[in-house]
Amino acid sequence: MGALAFIYDEAMNKPQLPLKLFEYKMLLVNLVRKQEARRAQGDVQRLIELAECDDDFLLKKWGLVFFIVGGPFVFIGLPLILSVFALFMPAVVINALWFVTKGLMLVFLIVFSITAFFSLRSRQT
Repeated sequence: MGALAFIYDEAMNKPQLPLKLFEYKMLLVNLVRKQEARRAQGDVQRLIELAECDDDFLLKKWGLVFFIVGGPFVFIGLPLILSVFALFMPAVVINALWFVTKGLMLVFLIVFSITAFFSLRSRQT
């Protein structure tokens, strides 16, 4: 939740709303760079590599890591959790939760496809 709060706070500091796509990208890059710098914790070599790293590469790297970690949760973990909840909850509620879960799976798959497309496209050029 901290990441979304950071993006919201940075967006509210801007006088012109709505932000352009490039500005959202820069907010996300700043957030990722802060996280990477925090993880480096004084390691000079990692900080130098971070400073030399391209913004697009950094976003693609974090995006793919997010999908590698989040994919199994969305496609395996959530259905398992809902299967356990189905033992205790009414069918109407479970049907609604399955609908939301399938929508989340679809969004996750679309965003993953876009990320993979741009990652593969950048390697060809």
